[in-house]
Amino acid sequence: MTNNGIILYPDMLEDAMSILSADEFAELMQIIINYKKTGNVPQNMSKIMTLAFLPFKQTMDINQERYDKKCQKNRENINKRWNNEEDTNVYERIPSYEKDTNEYERIPSNNSYTNDTNTNTNTNTDTDTDINNKKENIKEKEPKIHFAEFVTMTNAEHEKLVSTYGKEFADQCIQVLDNYKGSSGKKYKSDYRAILTWVVDEVKKRKKQTEAKQKTSNFTSRKYENLNDLYFNTGQERGKNE
Repeated sequence: MTNNGIILYPDMLEDAMSILSADEFAELMQIIINYKKTGNVPQNMSKIMTLAFLPFKQTMDINQERYDKKCQKNRENINKRWNNEEDTNVYERIPSYEKDTNEYERIPSNNSYTNDTNTNTNTNTDTDTDINNKKENIKEKEPKIHFAEFVTMTNAEHEKLVSTYGKEFADQCIQVLDNYKGSSGKKYKSDYRAILTWVVDEVKKRKKQTEAKQKTSNFTSRKYENLNDLYFNTGQERGKNE
């Protein structure tokens, strides 16, 4: 087994950047990567590059040595468990990260292990399916519905509008926006947000104007009625006097 990871400590990076230019630091990173892959050190490195590379090389060598020792110990433990005929199934309980890929061919082919493997595979597949379904459900948005010829919104948005302003007021807002969009060709990304932004204020404004006109009309009507009554009473008084 090989260890493909590279551990770069902040202190080491800061020391390297303090003595190297940007181009030299990029070259150092490439040398570190090549050394990790091949184990070879360039022969034509400058003294300053050699000085910068040495701490990284020592750290990688130490980490690789520790990793090799751990892998060797795991292999020895697996062999001990495998050779114990009374506990051959112990191998099944070894964490996957401790198993050496070279030992997989020696997995016992008894029915219990096969069944457990199938069960785990099916369980993992079901879990992955559930996760994918949840992601699709999150991405899927509630469809928008036409509440007028040119006005669309979701049921949730419409219900919120009605609960906030009442159905009659909400219908007026939808009608105002529908007439405006139909006559102007204007389009909104969200008709619901457009209603909250300006249509509500417009409907309130129109409502106030209508109420003011009604008050004026009622006042004028009452004024004329009072004059008629006045004329009528005056005529009666004149008749009595005559």
